[in-house]
Amino acid sequence: MKNINKLLFLGIFASLSPQLALAHGSAIDLAKDSAVVAIDLFKSTNSADTVKLFNGIKAWPSAGEIKVKIYLNNEANDTVRYTCGMQHFDDGTETVACALQAAE
Repeated sequence: MKNINKLLFLGIFASLSPQLALAHGSAIDLAKDSAVVAIDLFKSTNSADTVKLFNGIKAWPSAGEIKVKIYLNNEANDTVRYTCGMQHFDDGTETVACALQAAE
């Protein structure tokens, strides 16, 4: 019975944290790195006025990738959303890459 519980735990843990199953470090590290990449992308692709509206950031694992949401302090309480994941290169290196998601 103990082995079944261990397998069940490992299966649930791997499904909740697919980054661990893919050997890219912990989900926490990947979320942290994704938040950094997304905020840098936000700063470099938006006007200074929009960047001044920054009010917060949230990053979480979802279906094998990291979702990042940047909150803006404006009348509409707008958000900017990114999807992030590992980008692999032919030379064996990898880095976190984020893509802007369409507004809902």
